[in-house]
Amino acid sequence: MQRHLSTLSTTFNDEVQIARRTLVVPLMKDQSLNLIEISYLLGYSDPESFSRAFKKWFHQSPSVYRQQSLGMFKN
Repeated sequence: MQRHLSTLSTTFNDEVQIARRTLVVPLMKDQSLNLIEISYLLGYSDPESFSRAFKKWFHQSPSVYRQQSLGMFKN
């Protein structure tokens, strides 16, 4: 698998991060889930690791993102 990913100029970790970033947005819309639950659902061993990754992806903390997006998520 590592060789195959190498031919595609990617790594397993890169693919995991892409999947996590794709999955986080719908999880953030689910207001019944708290941020700790979301971090574990995405496979992070601790919420701090999730928070660091989230800040890298979206340039803000998960809680700020969620607060700013609440109006957009409501129907």
